[in-house]
Amino acid sequence: MATVKKTTAKPVVAKIEEKKAVAPKAAVKCVPAPAPAPAPAPAPAPKAAAPAPKAVVKDVVVPKDVAKKAPAKKDVVSVAAPTREELFVQIEKEAYYIAEKDGFVADPLTYWTAAEVKVLGKK
Repeated sequence: MATVKKTTAKPVVAKIEEKKAVAPKAAVKCVPAPAPAPAPAPAPAPKAAAPAPKAVVKDVVVPKDVAKKAPAKKDVVSVAAPTREELFVQIEKEAYYIAEKDGFVADPLTYWTAAEVKVLGKK
C-alpha cells in the first residue's frame, strides 16, 4: 500500500490572503517642494559726499588773448562709398519699382538705365 504523507502546507489561496494581510502598502503622500528663499535685497549704494564749496578768487586779471575761445572745430564725418554689390542691389530695386509703375511694358534695359540715372545721378 502506498503511504500518504500529510503535509502541513496551507493551500495556495490561503498564502496569498496572508500576504495581503501581513504587508499592506503605505499610502504615498505628495508633498510640494518648499519654495526657494527670496534673494536678499541689494544693499543701497553709498551716498556721494557733498562737493566741497568753491573758493572765491578775486582780482584775477586774464589776458585778452587767453580769454577768447577758439571756434569749435566741426567734426567731419566721412561716409564710406557703397560697394559695387550694394550699388547693384540699389539699382536693381529701383529698376523694379520703375518697371512696376510703368506696368512692365517697356524693355528691361530701359528700366535699368533709368534706375542707374536715379541712383548714381548720371546724366
